[in-house]
Amino acid sequence: MSTIFSIGQSALSAAQVGVNTAGNNIANVSTPGYSRQQVVQTVAPSGQGTQVAEVQRVYSDYLGKQLVSSQSANSQLQTQYSQIQPIDQLLSDSTTAGLGPALQNFFDGLQDLAAAPADPVARQAVLANAEALSAGFNDLSGRLEEVGQSLNQQISSSVEQVNNAAQRLAELNQAILSSTNLNDGKPANELVDQRNQLVSDLSQQIKVTASERGGQFNLFIGNGQPLVLGSKPYSLQAVASKTDPRRTEAAYGDGTPMKADDFAGGALGGLLEFREQTLVPTQNALGRIAMGLASGMNAQHREGITLGNQAGGDFFSLPDTSTEATAAGAIRLAITDVKDIAAAAKGSAVGDNSNLLKMIDLQSAKVLDGNTRSYQSAYVQLVGQVGSKTRELEVTSTASKQIQAQAERSLQGVAGVNLDEEAANLIRYQQSYQAAGKVIQLAKQLFDTVLSISN
Repeated sequence: MSTIFSIGQSALSAAQVGVNTAGNNIANVSTPGYSRQQVVQTVAPSGQGTQVAEVQRVYSDYLGKQLVSSQSANSQLQTQYSQIQPIDQLLSDSTTAGLGPALQNFFDGLQDLAAAPADPVARQAVLANAEALSAGFNDLSGRLEEVGQSLNQQISSSVEQVNNAAQRLAELNQAILSSTNLNDGKPANELVDQRNQLVSDLSQQIKVTASERGGQFNLFIGNGQPLVLGSKPYSLQAVASKTDPRRTEAAYGDGTPMKADDFAGGALGGLLEFREQTLVPTQNALGRIAMGLASGMNAQHREGITLGNQAGGDFFSLPDTSTEATAAGAIRLAITDVKDIAAAAKGSAVGDNSNLLKMIDLQSAKVLDGNTRSYQSAYVQLVGQVGSKTRELEVTSTASKQIQAQAERSLQGVAGVNLDEEAANLIRYQQSYQAAGKVIQLAKQLFDTVLSISN
């Protein structure tokens, strides 16, 4: 009778754990990162009754790693795409405010002046168009500079998020280790879920590789640099570039700058790759066009004479300290008086347009990129390159988003809570609970019967 009573009690206890587990699953159906749990029962050591061996997390490490990898790749591409879109719109602006139209208007104005070299109205139009062109370079350069400053802030923010996550992961590792030691080697399911979710969140900032050896959970970034080793966190730094202090770089703990290739994933990798592959090349290309235009027009303008029979001076001004990152923002119109436009060739009469025609010829002259491109063709190439990269990122980011969604569905199919299944489990455990209660009730009736016979 005591055996029957013990069996009933073990069944009752197991059913109670089952009800609690199913209820916990239902309660956490919308909790991010929660993995459903299931009761693992075994026969009691005596062979009489049952016991709960553990409440087990249902999770696939393989699918979990696939999700982390897809999140990292998707975050990188989505970040790049969001950053390049405004650049593409700026460069391809076909309105009168765009640089392309301003460049064309400048040479159109020179053509108009060539028909009437002494006409003050046509001369004023040339200066107005030249002013608009230099302003266009300045404005576009300023907008790109703003993108760069925003990039710096985003890099610093991403580095801070990575460091905070590393600290939290190290704390969770220690908590999981302590819990495991206190629980006969069984880790706390909820803490492990929190750690997995944190790794998942972290992967959206930076590509990570996780490994677990000897009960120690480690996390690595880049080319194998540790970010978390057990309960010890490491950190990144947001530092000013040694080659260009205006740019913020991500550096490892010892101050060594890291390139986009060192991350190859996550928002941080996307930000750095966008800067290396799109922003800086765009700024440099724009600067080369501005420098080429200023130097070419100035050299030819100095070959002519003004209406006052004076040698022509610089048409555009550009500081000697200007570089390809800065030229587009520094170019200015150097002429303020319409009489100072040197349209005539030296030694010619007033009304001559010989020098002006040579300035117009510079529109199609291949003076840039190793004498292979004109000012306009170089700009068209720049617009095309950025546009092509934008279309490429649009396609790849859309595909990566779908891959991530599929990875999420696959993992949820294993680890996610199915309400219908849990409702069925509740009914099953309820029936087990009721049946176990009847066994205990029967044991009590038998015991009472024996007592009555003894008396």
